[in-house]
Amino acid sequence: MNIPTRNKIVPIAKRMVRGVHPTEIEIRLFRDAATDVQDQQFKALLQTAGNETTLHLRRQTGRELLNKVRFATGSRRKNDLPPDNPRPEKVKRWLKGDKLVSSLLLIALCTSALLLTGGCATTQYEQVEVSKLTDQQLVEELASVERELGIESDSRGALLSIDTSPRPVVTSAITTYSGNFNAQNNNANRNLYGSFNGSGYTTYQYADPNAGPRFVQTLALIINASNSAKLESRRKAVLTEISRRHDARENMERVTGEFLTAHPEIAANKDLLIACLLITQTRTNDTLEQLQQAAEIMHELPSNRWIGWVEAHGIPGYPYGVVVGSYAMDLAWDGDTLTGKGKGSDGFEMILTAKKQQDGTLRGGVRSEVMEAKFSGRMNDAGLCMDYTGTNSGHPIRGITWAFRRAE
Repeated sequence: MNIPTRNKIVPIAKRMVRGVHPTEIEIRLFRDAATDVQDQQFKALLQTAGNETTLHLRRQTGRELLNKVRFATGSRRKNDLPPDNPRPEKVKRWLKGDKLVSSLLLIALCTSALLLTGGCATTQYEQVEVSKLTDQQLVEELASVERELGIESDSRGALLSIDTSPRPVVTSAITTYSGNFNAQNNNANRNLYGSFNGSGYTTYQYADPNAGPRFVQTLALIINASNSAKLESRRKAVLTEISRRHDARENMERVTGEFLTAHPEIAANKDLLIACLLITQTRTNDTLEQLQQAAEIMHELPSNRWIGWVEAHGIPGYPYGVVVGSYAMDLAWDGDTLTGKGKGSDGFEMILTAKKQQDGTLRGGVRSEVMEAKFSGRMNDAGLCMDYTGTNSGHPIRGITWAFRRAE
Protein backbone atom coordinates (compact mmCIF):
# COMPACT_ATOMS: atom_id res chain seq x y z
CA MET A 1 0.00 0.00 0.00
CA ASN A 2 1.39 3.43 -1.01
CA ILE A 3 1.78 6.20 1.54
CA PRO A 4 -1.08 8.52 0.31
CA THR A 5 -3.59 5.70 0.24
CA ARG A 6 -2.43 4.47 3.65
CA ASN A 7 -2.79 7.98 5.14
CA LYS A 8 -6.43 8.09 3.96
CA ILE A 9 -7.51 4.58 4.75
CA VAL A 10 -5.92 4.12 8.20
CA PRO A 11 -7.94 6.95 9.91
CA ILE A 12 -11.15 5.54 8.44
CA ALA A 13 -10.30 2.06 9.71
CA LYS A 14 -9.50 3.44 13.17
CA ARG A 15 -12.87 5.19 13.33
CA MET A 16 -14.53 1.96 12.34
CA VAL A 17 -12.65 0.28 15.22
CA ARG A 18 -14.36 2.78 17.52
CA GLY A 19 -17.71 1.78 16.06
CA VAL A 20 -18.17 4.74 13.67
CA HIS A 21 -20.03 3.71 10.49
CA PRO A 22 -18.15 4.73 7.26
CA THR A 23 -19.67 7.26 4.88
CA GLU A 24 -20.28 6.69 1.15
CA ILE A 25 -17.07 8.53 0.22
CA GLU A 26 -15.06 6.43 2.66
CA ILE A 27 -16.60 3.26 1.21
CA ARG A 28 -15.51 4.31 -2.31
CA LEU A 29 -11.99 4.89 -1.00
CA PHE A 30 -12.01 1.34 0.37
CA ARG A 31 -13.12 0.04 -3.05
CA ASP A 32 -10.38 1.99 -4.88
CA ALA A 33 -7.78 0.59 -2.47
CA ALA A 34 -9.09 -2.98 -2.74
CA THR A 35 -5.93 -4.10 -4.52
CA ASP A 36 -3.78 -2.84 -1.71
CA VAL A 37 -5.59 -4.53 1.15
CA GLN A 38 -3.00 -7.24 1.38
CA ASP A 39 -1.02 -5.07 3.82
CA GLN A 40 -0.97 -6.97 7.13
CA GLN A 41 -1.44 -3.89 9.34
CA PHE A 42 -4.37 -2.68 7.27
CA LYS A 43 -5.95 -6.15 7.25
CA ALA A 44 -5.68 -6.21 11.06
CA LEU A 45 -7.46 -2.83 11.27
CA LEU A 46 -10.24 -4.05 8.99
CA GLN A 47 -10.61 -7.23 11.05
CA THR A 48 -10.85 -5.21 14.26
CA ALA A 49 -13.39 -2.90 12.64
CA GLY A 50 -15.42 -5.92 11.59
CA ASN A 51 -15.35 -7.29 15.14
CA GLU A 52 -16.53 -3.97 16.58
CA THR A 53 -19.31 -3.81 14.03
CA THR A 54 -20.34 -7.34 14.93
CA LEU A 55 -20.37 -6.44 18.65
CA HIS A 56 -22.46 -3.35 17.92
CA LEU A 57 -25.00 -5.41 15.98
CA ARG A 58 -25.01 -8.02 18.74
CA ARG A 59 -25.81 -5.36 21.33
CA GLN A 60 -28.54 -3.90 19.20
CA THR A 61 -30.02 -7.34 18.54
CA GLY A 62 -29.76 -8.13 22.26
CA ARG A 63 -31.76 -5.03 23.17
CA GLU A 64 -34.44 -5.95 20.67
CA LEU A 65 -34.55 -9.48 22.08
CA LEU A 66 -34.78 -8.09 25.64
CA ASN A 67 -37.81 -6.00 24.70
CA LYS A 68 -39.44 -9.02 23.05
CA VAL A 69 -38.77 -11.20 26.10
CA ARG A 70 -40.19 -8.55 28.42
CA PHE A 71 -43.33 -8.34 26.33
CA ALA A 72 -43.67 -12.14 26.18
CA THR A 73 -43.26 -12.59 29.93
CA GLY A 74 -45.63 -9.78 30.84
CA SER A 75 -42.83 -7.48 31.96
CA ARG A 76 -42.71 -3.84 31.01
CA ARG A 77 -40.08 -1.23 30.62
CA LYS A 78 -39.90 1.38 33.35
CA ASN A 79 -41.76 3.96 31.23
CA ASP A 80 -44.59 1.48 30.69
CA LEU A 81 -45.25 0.92 34.43
CA PRO A 82 -48.71 2.03 35.61
CA PRO A 83 -48.88 5.09 37.92
CA ASP A 84 -49.92 2.99 40.95
CA ASN A 85 -46.92 0.65 40.56
CA PRO A 86 -43.84 2.59 41.78
CA ARG A 87 -40.74 2.27 39.67
CA PRO A 88 -37.52 0.99 41.30
CA GLU A 89 -36.03 4.49 41.28
CA LYS A 90 -39.16 5.95 42.87
CA VAL A 91 -39.32 3.16 45.44
CA LYS A 92 -35.78 3.85 46.52
CA ARG A 93 -36.57 7.54 46.88
CA TRP A 94 -39.81 6.62 48.65
CA LEU A 95 -37.89 4.53 51.18
CA LYS A 96 -35.45 7.38 51.67
CA GLY A 97 -37.97 10.22 51.60
CA ASP A 98 -41.20 11.31 53.25
CA LYS A 99 -42.85 7.91 53.23
CA LEU A 100 -39.93 6.54 55.22
CA VAL A 101 -40.79 9.10 57.87
CA SER A 102 -44.38 7.82 57.93
CA SER A 103 -43.13 4.25 58.28
CA LEU A 104 -40.85 5.26 61.13
CA LEU A 105 -43.72 7.08 62.80
CA LEU A 106 -45.80 3.92 62.54
CA ILE A 107 -42.97 1.89 64.07
CA ALA A 108 -42.66 4.47 66.86
CA LEU A 109 -46.40 4.27 67.50
CA CYS A 110 -46.31 0.47 67.75
CA THR A 111 -43.19 0.62 69.93
CA SER A 112 -44.89 3.08 72.29
CA ALA A 113 -47.88 0.78 72.49
CA LEU A 114 -45.50 -2.11 73.17
CA LEU A 115 -43.83 -0.27 76.04
CA LEU A 116 -47.19 0.85 77.41
CA THR A 117 -48.58 -2.66 77.21
CA GLY A 118 -45.50 -4.24 78.77
CA GLY A 119 -45.39 -1.86 81.73
CA CYS A 120 -48.97 -1.32 82.87
CA ALA A 121 -50.03 -4.78 84.10
CA THR A 122 -49.47 -4.06 87.80
CA THR A 123 -51.93 -4.25 90.67
CA GLN A 124 -51.94 -2.62 94.07
CA TYR A 125 -50.82 -5.68 96.03
CA GLU A 126 -49.37 -7.89 93.29
CA GLN A 127 -46.29 -8.72 95.39
CA VAL A 128 -48.42 -10.05 98.29
CA GLU A 129 -50.04 -13.47 98.38
CA VAL A 130 -53.82 -13.23 98.47
CA SER A 131 -53.99 -15.35 101.62
CA LYS A 132 -52.01 -12.67 103.49
CA LEU A 133 -54.26 -9.79 102.46
CA THR A 134 -56.84 -8.36 104.82
CA ASP A 135 -60.49 -8.20 103.82
CA GLN A 136 -60.15 -4.53 102.87
CA GLN A 137 -57.00 -5.24 100.87
CA LEU A 138 -58.77 -8.05 99.02
CA VAL A 139 -61.49 -5.62 97.94
CA GLU A 140 -58.88 -3.05 96.85
CA GLU A 141 -56.90 -5.68 94.97
CA LEU A 142 -60.00 -6.89 93.12
CA ALA A 143 -60.83 -3.31 92.08
CA SER A 144 -57.21 -2.84 90.96
CA VAL A 145 -57.29 -6.02 88.87
CA GLU A 146 -60.54 -5.00 87.18
CA ARG A 147 -59.09 -1.58 86.37
CA GLU A 148 -55.94 -3.07 84.84
CA LEU A 149 -57.96 -5.54 82.79
CA GLY A 150 -59.86 -2.59 81.34
CA ILE A 151 -56.59 -0.87 80.45
CA GLU A 152 -55.31 -4.04 78.75
CA SER A 153 -58.55 -4.31 76.78
CA ASP A 154 -58.23 -0.70 75.60
CA SER A 155 -54.58 -1.28 74.67
CA ARG A 156 -55.50 -4.33 72.62
CA GLY A 157 -58.17 -2.37 70.77
CA ALA A 158 -55.69 0.42 70.04
CA LEU A 159 -53.11 -2.08 68.74
CA LEU A 160 -55.61 -3.82 66.48
CA SER A 161 -56.71 -0.49 65.03
CA ILE A 162 -53.22 0.10 63.59
CA ASP A 163 -53.16 -1.04 59.96
CA THR A 164 -49.97 -3.04 59.40
CA SER A 165 -51.24 -5.23 56.56
CA PRO A 166 -48.61 -6.25 53.97
CA ARG A 167 -48.06 -3.64 51.26
CA PRO A 168 -45.22 -4.85 49.05
CA VAL A 169 -43.66 -2.40 46.59
CA VAL A 170 -41.12 -3.09 43.82
CA THR A 171 -37.60 -1.98 44.73
CA SER A 172 -35.69 -3.40 41.76
CA ALA A 173 -35.95 -5.71 38.74
CA ILE A 174 -33.32 -7.89 37.07
CA THR A 175 -33.76 -9.39 33.60
CA THR A 176 -31.63 -12.35 32.58
CA TYR A 177 -31.50 -13.66 29.01
CA SER A 178 -29.38 -16.16 27.10
CA GLY A 179 -29.12 -17.23 23.46
CA ASN A 180 -26.98 -17.66 20.29
CA PHE A 181 -25.81 -15.01 17.80
CA ASN A 182 -25.01 -16.04 14.20
CA ALA A 183 -23.56 -13.52 11.73
CA GLN A 184 -22.10 -13.53 8.19
CA ASN A 185 -20.03 -10.79 6.59
CA ASN A 186 -20.50 -10.13 2.84
CA ASN A 187 -17.26 -8.64 1.55
CA ALA A 188 -18.80 -7.79 -1.79
CA ASN A 189 -21.28 -5.20 -0.46
CA ARG A 190 -19.67 -4.74 2.94
CA ASN A 191 -22.81 -5.84 4.80
CA LEU A 192 -23.11 -7.98 7.92
CA TYR A 193 -26.10 -10.29 8.34
CA GLY A 194 -26.99 -12.19 11.48
CA SER A 195 -29.67 -13.42 13.87
CA PHE A 196 -30.04 -13.81 17.65
CA ASN A 197 -32.15 -16.58 19.18
CA GLY A 198 -32.66 -16.97 22.92
CA SER A 199 -34.92 -16.55 25.97
CA GLY A 200 -35.03 -14.46 29.12
CA TYR A 201 -36.86 -13.87 32.41
CA THR A 202 -37.31 -10.99 34.83
CA THR A 203 -36.99 -11.18 38.64
CA TYR A 204 -38.54 -8.48 40.81
CA GLN A 205 -37.40 -7.56 44.32
CA TYR A 206 -40.05 -6.34 46.75
CA ALA A 207 -39.98 -4.50 50.08
CA ASP A 208 -42.76 -4.33 52.68
CA PRO A 209 -42.62 -1.02 54.63
CA ASN A 210 -45.11 -2.44 57.15
CA ALA A 211 -42.96 -5.45 58.08
CA GLY A 212 -41.27 -3.68 60.99
CA PRO A 213 -44.46 -2.15 62.44
CA ARG A 214 -46.27 -5.48 61.99
CA PHE A 215 -43.56 -7.28 63.99
CA VAL A 216 -43.75 -4.71 66.78
CA GLN A 217 -47.55 -4.90 66.75
CA THR A 218 -47.49 -8.70 66.96
CA LEU A 219 -45.01 -8.59 69.84
CA ALA A 220 -47.15 -6.01 71.66
CA LEU A 221 -50.25 -8.18 71.23
CA ILE A 222 -48.38 -11.17 72.65
CA ILE A 223 -47.34 -9.13 75.70
CA ASN A 224 -50.88 -7.80 76.02
CA ALA A 225 -52.28 -11.33 76.00
CA SER A 226 -49.69 -12.41 78.59
CA ASN A 227 -50.56 -9.50 80.87
CA SER A 228 -54.28 -10.18 80.49
CA ALA A 229 -53.78 -13.85 81.36
CA LYS A 230 -51.73 -12.85 84.42
CA LEU A 231 -54.45 -10.44 85.56
CA GLU A 232 -57.18 -13.01 84.99
CA SER A 233 -55.23 -15.49 87.10
CA ARG A 234 -54.83 -12.88 89.86
CA ARG A 235 -58.53 -12.04 89.67
CA LYS A 236 -59.45 -15.70 89.98
CA ALA A 237 -57.15 -16.10 93.02
CA VAL A 238 -58.67 -13.06 94.76
CA LEU A 239 -62.24 -14.23 94.13
CA THR A 240 -61.33 -17.71 95.35
CA GLU A 241 -59.89 -16.29 98.58
CA ILE A 242 -62.95 -14.09 99.14
CA SER A 243 -65.22 -17.08 98.63
CA ARG A 244 -63.10 -19.20 100.98
CA ARG A 245 -63.24 -16.60 103.73
CA HIS A 246 -66.96 -16.13 103.24
CA ASP A 247 -67.60 -19.87 103.55
CA ALA A 248 -65.27 -20.15 106.55
CA ARG A 249 -67.04 -17.33 108.36
CA GLU A 250 -70.46 -18.70 107.61
CA ASN A 251 -69.33 -22.03 109.02
CA MET A 252 -67.77 -20.29 112.05
CA GLU A 253 -71.00 -18.38 112.75
CA ARG A 254 -73.04 -21.54 112.48
CA VAL A 255 -70.74 -23.56 114.76
CA THR A 256 -70.40 -20.66 117.23
CA GLY A 257 -74.15 -20.16 117.38
CA GLU A 258 -74.75 -23.81 118.07
CA PHE A 259 -71.98 -23.83 120.74
CA LEU A 260 -73.29 -20.75 122.57
CA THR A 261 -76.83 -22.14 122.50
CA ALA A 262 -75.55 -25.27 124.19
CA HIS A 263 -73.47 -23.26 126.75
CA PRO A 264 -75.49 -20.22 127.91
CA GLU A 265 -73.05 -19.47 130.77
CA ILE A 266 -70.28 -18.82 128.21
CA ALA A 267 -72.60 -16.77 126.02
CA ALA A 268 -73.13 -14.41 128.96
CA ASN A 269 -69.44 -13.33 128.77
CA LYS A 270 -68.75 -13.01 125.03
CA ASP A 271 -65.99 -10.41 125.45
CA LEU A 272 -63.92 -12.80 127.53
CA LEU A 273 -64.69 -15.58 125.05
CA ILE A 274 -63.33 -13.45 122.22
CA ALA A 275 -60.17 -12.75 124.20
CA CYS A 276 -59.70 -16.46 124.90
CA LEU A 277 -60.33 -17.33 121.23
CA LEU A 278 -57.38 -15.11 120.27
CA ILE A 279 -55.26 -17.53 122.28
CA THR A 280 -56.80 -20.78 121.05
CA GLN A 281 -56.93 -19.82 117.38
CA THR A 282 -53.14 -20.17 117.26
CA ARG A 283 -53.43 -23.77 118.45
CA THR A 284 -55.91 -25.18 115.92
CA ASN A 285 -57.84 -24.18 112.81
CA ASP A 286 -61.01 -26.04 113.75
CA THR A 287 -63.69 -23.62 114.97
CA LEU A 288 -65.36 -26.06 117.37
CA GLU A 289 -62.04 -27.01 118.96
CA GLN A 290 -61.16 -23.33 119.39
CA LEU A 291 -64.46 -22.73 121.19
CA GLN A 292 -64.03 -25.75 123.42
CA GLN A 293 -60.49 -24.77 124.43
CA ALA A 294 -61.59 -21.17 125.02
CA ALA A 295 -64.40 -22.41 127.28
CA GLU A 296 -61.92 -24.46 129.28
CA ILE A 297 -59.68 -21.39 129.75
CA MET A 298 -62.66 -19.35 130.92
CA HIS A 299 -63.68 -21.94 133.51
CA GLU A 300 -60.10 -22.24 134.84
CA LEU A 301 -59.33 -18.52 135.03
CA PRO A 302 -58.52 -17.13 138.49
CA SER A 303 -60.66 -14.17 139.48
CA ASN A 304 -57.73 -11.72 139.21
CA ARG A 305 -56.52 -12.91 135.76
CA TRP A 306 -57.36 -10.70 132.81
CA ILE A 307 -57.28 -11.84 129.16
CA GLY A 308 -56.91 -9.16 126.50
CA TRP A 309 -55.68 -8.25 123.06
CA VAL A 310 -53.75 -5.39 121.46
CA GLU A 311 -55.05 -3.50 118.45
CA ALA A 312 -52.39 -1.46 116.65
CA HIS A 313 -53.17 1.70 114.68
CA GLY A 314 -51.13 3.71 112.22
CA ILE A 315 -50.01 0.69 110.18
CA PRO A 316 -50.23 1.28 106.40
CA GLY A 317 -53.01 -0.74 104.82
CA TYR A 318 -55.01 -1.04 108.05
CA PRO A 319 -57.08 2.15 108.39
CA TYR A 320 -59.25 0.64 111.13
CA GLY A 321 -56.44 -1.01 113.06
CA VAL A 322 -55.29 -4.60 113.26
CA VAL A 323 -54.93 -7.08 116.14
CA VAL A 324 -51.22 -7.72 116.65
CA GLY A 325 -51.20 -9.84 119.81
CA SER A 326 -52.87 -11.01 123.00
CA TYR A 327 -51.87 -11.37 126.63
CA ALA A 328 -52.87 -12.73 130.04
CA MET A 329 -52.15 -10.66 133.15
CA ASP A 330 -52.81 -10.95 136.90
CA LEU A 331 -53.82 -7.57 138.35
CA ALA A 332 -54.09 -6.42 141.97
CA TRP A 333 -55.20 -3.15 143.59
CA ASP A 334 -53.41 -1.47 146.49
CA GLY A 335 -55.49 1.60 147.24
CA ASP A 336 -55.40 3.74 144.07
CA THR A 337 -52.41 1.87 142.66
CA LEU A 338 -52.77 -1.02 140.23
CA THR A 339 -49.96 -3.47 139.62
CA GLY A 340 -49.77 -6.57 137.48
CA LYS A 341 -47.62 -9.23 135.88
CA GLY A 342 -48.36 -11.25 132.80
CA LYS A 343 -47.17 -12.74 129.54
CA GLY A 344 -47.83 -11.71 125.97
CA SER A 345 -48.40 -13.84 122.90
CA ASP A 346 -44.86 -12.94 121.80
CA GLY A 347 -43.54 -14.90 124.83
CA PHE A 348 -42.15 -11.94 126.77
CA GLU A 349 -43.19 -11.23 130.36
CA MET A 350 -44.83 -7.87 131.08
CA ILE A 351 -44.97 -5.65 134.19
CA LEU A 352 -47.74 -3.09 134.66
CA THR A 353 -48.05 -0.17 137.09
CA ALA A 354 -50.87 2.41 137.07
CA LYS A 355 -52.60 4.93 139.31
CA LYS A 356 -56.26 5.89 139.45
CA GLN A 357 -56.87 9.61 138.82
CA GLN A 358 -59.42 11.85 140.50
CA ASP A 359 -61.62 11.80 137.35
CA GLY A 360 -61.77 7.99 137.55
CA THR A 361 -59.35 7.34 134.67
CA LEU A 362 -56.39 5.03 134.98
CA ARG A 363 -52.92 6.12 133.86
CA GLY A 364 -49.73 4.13 133.92
CA GLY A 365 -47.21 2.18 131.95
CA VAL A 366 -46.32 -1.34 130.88
CA ARG A 367 -43.00 -2.76 129.79
CA SER A 368 -41.26 -5.92 128.67
CA GLU A 369 -37.85 -6.78 127.29
CA VAL A 370 -38.75 -5.36 123.85
CA MET A 371 -41.68 -3.04 124.54
CA GLU A 372 -42.45 0.00 126.68
CA ALA A 373 -45.66 2.02 126.53
CA LYS A 374 -47.75 4.55 128.40
CA PHE A 375 -51.50 4.12 128.61
CA SER A 376 -54.64 5.82 129.89
CA GLY A 377 -58.26 4.70 129.99
CA ARG A 378 -61.00 3.32 132.16
CA MET A 379 -61.51 0.08 134.05
CA ASN A 380 -64.45 -1.59 135.84
CA ASP A 381 -64.92 -4.91 137.57
CA ALA A 382 -65.27 -6.92 134.34
CA GLY A 383 -63.26 -5.09 131.68
CA LEU A 384 -60.82 -2.35 130.76
CA CYS A 385 -60.07 -0.26 127.67
CA MET A 386 -56.85 1.74 127.29
CA ASP A 387 -55.19 3.93 124.66
CA TYR A 388 -51.44 3.43 124.51
CA THR A 389 -48.35 4.93 122.87
CA GLY A 390 -44.77 3.75 123.10
CA THR A 391 -42.06 1.77 121.33
CA ASN A 392 -41.57 -1.87 120.39
CA SER A 393 -38.05 -2.93 119.43
CA GLY A 394 -37.25 0.73 118.88
CA HIS A 395 -40.23 1.37 116.58
CA PRO A 396 -43.05 3.71 117.63
CA ILE A 397 -46.39 2.07 118.40
CA ARG A 398 -49.86 3.27 119.26
CA GLY A 399 -53.31 1.76 119.53
CA ILE A 400 -55.98 0.41 121.88
CA THR A 401 -56.06 -2.57 124.22
CA TRP A 402 -59.02 -4.41 125.75
CA ALA A 403 -58.99 -6.96 128.57
CA PHE A 404 -61.67 -8.95 130.41
CA ARG A 405 -61.92 -11.34 133.35
CA ARG A 406 -64.32 -14.06 134.48
CA ALA A 407 -67.41 -12.79 136.24
CA GLU A 408 -67.69 -13.83 139.89
